[in-house]
Amino acid sequence: TKTLNISNILSNVSREELIQFVKNYAKSDPKFSLQLKVFFARKVDLPDNKKKYKSILDSVIKPHSGKSNPSVAEIRAFLTINKELTGQTEDCIALEQYEEATDIFEAVFYKFEYVRSHYGLDNETFTEQSVHWHKIARSFFQEKMSRALTNRITDFLKDLAIKSFYRYTDIFNNLIHILEKELD
Repeated sequence: TKTLNISNILSNVSREELIQFVKNYAKSDPKFSLQLKVFFARKVDLPDNKKKYKSILDSVIKPHSGKSNPSVAEIRAFLTINKELTGQTEDCIALEQYEEATDIFEAVFYKFEYVRSHYGLDNETFTEQSVHWHKIARSFFQEKMSRALTNRITDFLKDLAIKSFYRYTDIFNNLIHILEKELD
């Protein structure tokens, strides 16, 4: 007996119908559109891949203007996307796709620290995610990447460490400690 479930629907619609449905649904539902972008961003190669991740994050939480704070829903969406992109960064590293991993890492870690500081978000969830980003920063130095990419990551970490919005979580989970340890 056939039932109306996702598997049966997908096996009975054409590729074109499915594409049209996804396009229309993404136009009418911003949350779906955002999730689609987050999930498939790695599949789309752009001249500046770092910008595509920045634009995804900026669409959730706009740059700080001092006028208003993001809503609880926006913070929740930001953390969900941050977590998804953390996983994608780790996947890229595991698959030795270091350039894509670096693009995601730089865009997301920068925005994460920016949001954390400008909106005073030092709760447990933000602290845990910060520790996780620092762990990823350390992991880059354990990989066999090109010298140019290692230098790019080093320069990014040095630049981020001196930003006024960068927060030092603790003695071990901070960029100065990571750079000092890895560059010795």
